[in-house]
Amino acid sequence: MRETFDHSLWAATAPPPPLTPALAGACRSDVAIVGAGIFGLSLALHLAERGITVRVLEAKMLGYGASGRNTGFVVPSFKADLGLARVREKLGDEHGERLARLVGGSGDVVFDLIRRHNISCEAEQSGWLQPAHRADQLPLLEAQHRERTALGQQVRLLDRAETERAT
Repeated sequence: MRETFDHSLWAATAPPPPLTPALAGACRSDVAIVGAGIFGLSLALHLAERGITVRVLEAKMLGYGASGRNTGFVVPSFKADLGLARVREKLGDEHGERLARLVGGSGDVVFDLIRRHNISCEAEQSGWLQPAHRADQLPLLEAQHRERTALGQQVRLLDRAETERAT
């Protein structure tokens, strides 16, 4: 498999990571996080802000995994065919709704961190567009719109002309 990290947007634009010492010998912490991607680092920051001692372990470098290979989009959603109904079916009503609210609000969490910590990353919170590429996908988007609206998330369902203008 071809290594892609050195050809990623992250590798081309991110400043060099801070120097961090390799783990040597035994150490103690309340929580150990494996992986220094966006999720691992965000979790470490949130825990540290609550006074929890955290160690982040990374085999390569910050952002080396999926975080450094994505396109830079922040998409607060489940994969297309996994809506609230299926999540509730798998987790039950209470946990399914909690997870849906967590996922739906994840973009706000990311941009709040960027603002709060003055992270220089050219972030732009301009919304997210999920077009239906075929007519048979429209009912899925309509269901997602209803589910997100019911959760109090601000979403709009665009018609064809509005989608064309937005793209």
